[in-house]
Amino acid sequence: MAEADKPVNNSQEVPEAQPATMLGGDEKAIKLVAEILAGQIVDIKPQLDFTTELGFTYPAAKKVLKVSGEEVVSILESLTDKGILRRAFFDRLLRCPRCQSLNLRPSTYCPKCGSAKIVRGRILEHLACKYVGTEDDFMSKGKYVCPECKVELRTIGTDYQSLGLLRKCRDCYEIFSQPEIQWRCLKCGTLTPRTKLVR
Repeated sequence: MAEADKPVNNSQEVPEAQPATMLGGDEKAIKLVAEILAGQIVDIKPQLDFTTELGFTYPAAKKVLKVSGEEVVSILESLTDKGILRRAFFDRLLRCPRCQSLNLRPSTYCPKCGSAKIVRGRILEHLACKYVGTEDDFMSKGKYVCPECKVELRTIGTDYQSLGLLRKCRDCYEIFSQPEIQWRCLKCGTLTPRTKLVR
């Protein structure tokens, strides 16, 4: 299941005499349906749990069935196929393409060289020598001084201009507005672009 689904109780539409017959003697499924019909389970909601391989569990169903998460999903899907429950979208989970882990963290990178050594800030350009850098690069003893040619910059529009809030790569010196976002798997360390994640 790439998507965590929320099974919705559809059992009101199933006559009480039929579920046992429909389930073909599957004791666990019969037990779950009995709990639903008795009003003990009102909603079978998934809960995110990144410690499990699935990335989610169904606590209410698991408590009744006393089986593994995969088996709970199998029983719920069986009940959905038989029309006793109906599926409702809950959430889309992203997985590492290498190890299938859901434990991912987004990181920002330079779109030109791929370095993570990027800074965000006000970007200035010295009009005379065309050096471009962050405001911090130009600061020297409370004044703007070009780090390239060492000339003091006094007047905006004459000596220098502001290019706005942007990012600069400290490795290749590229200036850009949007970094590339990649996802680091905290289990195996793989770095993956968003488009290549498993959904």
